Amino acid sequence: MTGEPRPERPRLVAGFLSLSGAELVSKLVMLGTFAYIARVVGPTGFGYLEFAFSVALFGGFLVDQGFGVYGAREIARMPSATERLVTEVTSLRLILAFVVYAGLWVLTGVIDRPQVVEQLVLLYGMGLLALPFMLQWVFQGHDRMRVVALLQIVRAVVFGLAVFALLRTPDVLWPVAVSELCGVGAVVAISMWLYRREFGLPLQLRFSFPKPLIQAGSTIGLSQLFWSVRMYGANILIFLIASGPDAGYFQSAMRLAIGLNAFVWLYFFNLLPSMSRTWQHDRDGFHELVNRALRTAAWLTLAGGVLWVLLAPVIIELAYGSKFLPATETLQWMSGLCILGAVHGHFRFGLIAAEYQRYATACAGIGTVVALALIPLGHALWGIAGAAIALLVGEVAVWLSSYLFGRRYLDLTSPLRHLVRPLIAGVVLVGALLALPAGTPRALRIGLAVVGLAVAVLVAEKRLRYAFARRR
Repeated sequence: MTGEPRPERPRLVAGFLSLSGAELVSKLVMLGTFAYIARVVGPTGFGYLEFAFSVALFGGFLVDQGFGVYGAREIARMPSATERLVTEVTSLRLILAFVVYAGLWVLTGVIDRPQVVEQLVLLYGMGLLALPFMLQWVFQGHDRMRVVALLQIVRAVVFGLAVFALLRTPDVLWPVAVSELCGVGAVVAISMWLYRREFGLPLQLRFSFPKPLIQAGSTIGLSQLFWSVRMYGANILIFLIASGPDAGYFQSAMRLAIGLNAFVWLYFFNLLPSMSRTWQHDRDGFHELVNRALRTAAWLTLAGGVLWVLLAPVIIELAYGSKFLPATETLQWMSGLCILGAVHGHFRFGLIAAEYQRYATACAGIGTVVALALIPLGHALWGIAGAAIALLVGEVAVWLSSYLFGRRYLDLTSPLRHLVRPLIAGVVLVGALLALPAGTPRALRIGLAVVGLAVAVLVAEKRLRYAFARRR
């Protein structure tokens, strides 16, 4: 297909910088907030909170489905459909929210856990009733990423302020859930106000739903649901099979990993509208966009993964205190979740942009089945680090399957060639770091890693090497 392509690269860079800046601010706020929470409630209390949050978030994926992603994709293609899509998506989500919250009430009656856990599940679950009115996806579809960035910061700041104001003792955990509701409420109020101001459109409810919305949205949503089951299901599974402190250690590492993985999600959140437009109007431009993005992501995630492993003990102690240091090895293994997610996301989101979402869903399902099947075995063999390795194997399964589908249905030619140089650089760099004496200071290891990465990029990437030479 042909057409006049829109200038995507400046838009992508500006959008990603806005989202990344906001995510960095919100993550720093959340880091400080959860440092305080962990120090107040300890590993066991932290495990209770994370279990309840995981259950509620799993419910959130059932409510959200893929309707937000579908709506953003359709708005990017046809902005005039904004009012209709907002009405349809909000109405359907609201019905699902009441159904899922009723399911949480049933769940609390059958799980054999302390009463405080049941109370936390129901408190966190109340946020599901507000979720339909969170309209970030509308601004995503219109490429107004600064608004999305603002809403991220608002949610984190309101949550943090409420936690510091309300949480005082380790035995009273409900203030954390209430604080989460405060953050969600703030996002709802501001996003609805901005929607009316920016677009001048009413927000109406109409309980009749077209077949394309339900079919495409639920298919995309099933993919997101599989991701939720894989990550938060791992939290729930470890809570059920591990000791109280071990569950807290695993879940504390998982919270950091998911928090850092948010930058990967934002990257694709920002990339999806451009993928959708170029697939529709300029197939050559689509292939160029995917290949360029894949190469860039490979280098960035290589750098991030190496630094993640080296800094894991510092991050754990800074975030939660020294009593959470047993989570260090688990967090190091989880670095692979972000690295692989940043690679296979190009294929999965490409499939969604091209309306092959059923194959993206199949990939997520394969990875989820592999990961959850291996978690009990990994935990039995190597403890909570083994459970993290099982999750990593699940991500490898997602990567392999999405690569195969991407090559077949997106007409991508040899996309793995963009990963060869970063992979070689990574192997050489990791080998060099492992060869250092055991007593080498961490600061020296980090410095050598940074220098090694910079040299590898300049040697491997011809364009950057020429640009560097011209500046000299």
